[in-house]
Amino acid sequence: MHILVVDDDRAFGRFLAELLASQGYKVDWSSHALEAFKLAQRNYYDLFIIDVRMPFILGTKLAEGLKEQFLAARVILISAFADDSLKERARQLGIPLLGKPFTNDTVLALVASTAKALSPIGKNAQDAVRGFDNLG
Repeated sequence: MHILVVDDDRAFGRFLAELLASQGYKVDWSSHALEAFKLAQRNYYDLFIIDVRMPFILGTKLAEGLKEQFLAARVILISAFADDSLKERARQLGIPLLGKPFTNDTVLALVASTAKALSPIGKNAQDAVRGFDNLG
């Protein structure tokens, strides 16, 4: 499973990326939302883990854009400011929200459940699309 972590807190983003990589996931990390969107256009990601409060664009807006651009995009939002309003917004988007701080076990369990939910049919379709890219 290929994961993109997006968090402007460099220390936390790097820690989360390393934690996930230690569990066998392929992980990229970005500290900037616009850079993350560009990465998503160049690479296929099974999961995006996005901090909500970042400079220039909120993580909820990035998540909305990713879900519009990539219909099968799976997202987890993370925030140290998980108030009722944010919880409601995440619910409206159909995206799980983890409040910081969270335990390693909590985030790993959520990522594992997302990995189990990935459709093998979707994965085959993804491979087929990549095959078409190589025809031109």
